[in-house]
Amino acid sequence: MWRAVATELVATACLLFMLTTTIIACLESKETEPKLLIPIVVFVIVFLVLVVTVPLSGGHMSPVFTFIAALRGLISLVRALFYVLAQCVGSIMAYLVIKSVMDETVADKYALGGCMVNGNGAGVSTGTALVIEFACTFLVLYVAITVAFDKKMCQELGLAILIRQFGLKATIYYL
Repeated sequence: MWRAVATELVATACLLFMLTTTIIACLESKETEPKLLIPIVVFVIVFLVLVVTVPLSGGHMSPVFTFIAALRGLISLVRALFYVLAQCVGSIMAYLVIKSVMDETVADKYALGGCMVNGNGAGVSTGTALVIEFACTFLVLYVAITVAFDKKMCQELGLAILIRQFGLKATIYYL
């Protein structure tokens, strides 16, 4: 179990670090439409991380996926608790590494410290932030139930195709 927990910690830290830095690099690039690069980058990163972590720990890398796996009985509640703790520590580690290597003006420009909910009038309203969070979490839950944790689909399609489908749905999430 500890090997799987360590995998979740490292995978979550690596995933968040890679996603955050590459998305900011795409936005800071001199491309005319850098937002078109982001879904491609997200797909490649999510696909590669999942290919490595699914055989080791299930590749949850999100407390939402871990919660759904525990509710469906795929993992025990104790394992889910350790996974969520490892994922939270991994995300904090990724933030600290990014914050230490990134220029402070870039970190402020992209609100690296978190969501700017009414941050000096430059952010989004509380209601809008709540709706966005609800919609994105619902999408993640839908993908988890219909794709990631469907045993019949896993057996029919195979692991590689299933991971590819999940990567594509994660790409849609970032569109």
